Amino acid sequence: MNPVLAFSLSFIGSVLGLRCAVHAKTSTAPIGWLIAAAVAIGGAAIWVMHFTAMLGFSIDGTPIRYDVPTTLLSAVISIGVVLAGLTIVTLGRREWLSLPVGGTITGLGVAAMHYLGMRAMRSGAVIGYRPPLVVLSIVIAVVAATAALWFMLHVRGLVRTAGAALVMGVAVCGMHYTAMAAMSAHHSGAERPVDGVAPVQLLLPLIGSVSLVVTGLVILVGLAELDIDAGDRARPDPVRVTGGVMRSTDPATLSDSGRQWPRQG
Repeated sequence: MNPVLAFSLSFIGSVLGLRCAVHAKTSTAPIGWLIAAAVAIGGAAIWVMHFTAMLGFSIDGTPIRYDVPTTLLSAVISIGVVLAGLTIVTLGRREWLSLPVGGTITGLGVAAMHYLGMRAMRSGAVIGYRPPLVVLSIVIAVVAATAALWFMLHVRGLVRTAGAALVMGVAVCGMHYTAMAAMSAHHSGAERPVDGVAPVQLLLPLIGSVSLVVTGLVILVGLAELDIDAGDRARPDPVRVTGGVMRSTDPATLSDSGRQWPRQG
């Protein structure tokens, strides 16, 4: 159940983030939209997805706790690197350069967030990692981040945005579970006290915070989409030529000669 919930959160965050990024490219003040996109993608689609998935993780014979400051630091890193990548790609004039640079920075930051979040986990077990899978997870993170930034630049329309968000959700979850496969845990043989907060204690404020943020972003994006639709409807219909007759509802296109509309072209 946790993988399904984690993917759903990643998908929702990706949809909201991509729409915010689209509005950032057409806005006269893009920084607000870029911050909203970074919170949606870095916060909901990546960081919240990570800890939601971690709620289904357990180690036999030992409790799991989380260090709160380290956990919060991982959230700051996730949102910060996504904001940096979005800013580089949005303001960069050469996509062939800004896209790989922004994608690499964002991907490395996402991987750093994951492994810092894992370091925030406290248990009585000894944790180890297999280097080949660690490298693979970092590669997936960079590729996924670059793909997300490319979608931000090129995807238009809600249907295509949803399709792009599905791809992003699969990529983010793939990175997470590849990194988890790289981890190994075994008991040290000695009883050690485990400090930190329990996963359930982390879950309740997490759910509340995510609900508020997602609701706010849904309202923000929804109002922006309505403004765009209203603006499109307010524009006059373009001139159409059918059967040699020019038809238009825009008064500026009508002749001042007194001839009736439609008239021969």
